[in-house]
Amino acid sequence: MSPTLVLWLHLSAAMILIGGLIAMRVVVRPVLKAAGPESRSHALMQQMGRRFRTLSWVCVVTLVLTGSFNLLNAGASERIETDWGVILMIKLFAFAILVGLLLIHDFVLDPYRETSPVGSLKKPPRSFNRPMLDVLQGAIIATGLIVLFLAAYLAAL
Repeated sequence: MSPTLVLWLHLSAAMILIGGLIAMRVVVRPVLKAAGPESRSHALMQQMGRRFRTLSWVCVVTLVLTGSFNLLNAGASERIETDWGVILMIKLFAFAILVGLLLIHDFVLDPYRETSPVGSLKKPPRSFNRPMLDVLQGAIIATGLIVLFLAAYLAAL
């Protein structure tokens, strides 16, 4: 596969993931929240959240695969003990933190879980602390931006 195509896929996945997270948090959620709790806004947010969750995990897998390919093609093993290698390790550690935070958000707290109709056998939604969820979402975005900064720094070295 062409290194240019792989790099394009890598950058596209990063752009979609981080840009989508910011758009959901800064644009979509406030607009739907302003519509009021009695409107369809809660159901719309759940639908968008579930759709974006699928897209975000496709992006994460794409980032892991294309990042691995890029590392193998870049001759990273020769540069691992340089400043470039140190920054790369910090970037990979930050990315691992990002994935961990996404796992907690999407599969532990799961704010986009479907609510079950009365009498169904589905579990009711887990209760979660909204302020804690807000902090977690902010941490996910901040960590993603840190990963992007470190990637830009690596490209400049």
